[in-house]
Amino acid sequence: MKTFPNSALKTTLVLVAALSLTLGVGAAPPPNLPPVPATVSSITPEELRMHLRFLASDELGGRYTLAPNFAIAARYLAAHLEAYGYRGVGDKGGFLQSFDVVSMRPESAKSSLELIFGDKTGTYGLGDFFLSRSGSSGSAEGQIVFVGAGVSSSAQKHDD
Repeated sequence: MKTFPNSALKTTLVLVAALSLTLGVGAAPPPNLPPVPATVSSITPEELRMHLRFLASDELGGRYTLAPNFAIAARYLAAHLEAYGYRGVGDKGGFLQSFDVVSMRPESAKSSLELIFGDKTGTYGLGDFFLSRSGSSGSAEGQIVFVGAGVSSSAQKHDD
């Protein structure tokens, strides 16, 4: 059995839900929306399966916003929506819309947590797993630091 990355599975489920809502059960669309194009009712389970296989494929590398193949999936969906008779309202009347995405990564070497249990000290780095002791109690102490939004970017000349 093939497994998909969690983000690809979520996207696939959202797509299935969206298409099933579009296919509906004969309900009339709200009055402020254009009618569903007739071509949508002709979508078969096989065609839907084909779309889902492509969008969730290893070749597309998941649905992470910054994935290199994200644009391929976006253009694929836009082309099919247009073929089904929908009109886009994005940039230049199309289905695609430009937007800025801010991406940050913490500095692993500067990110850690030190926990003291009695006479034992544990230091955990970014990405390390910590299993708490069920039913135990304790206290915490340390300096509280307000870090604003947590942005530290020399490229943006900003450091909270």
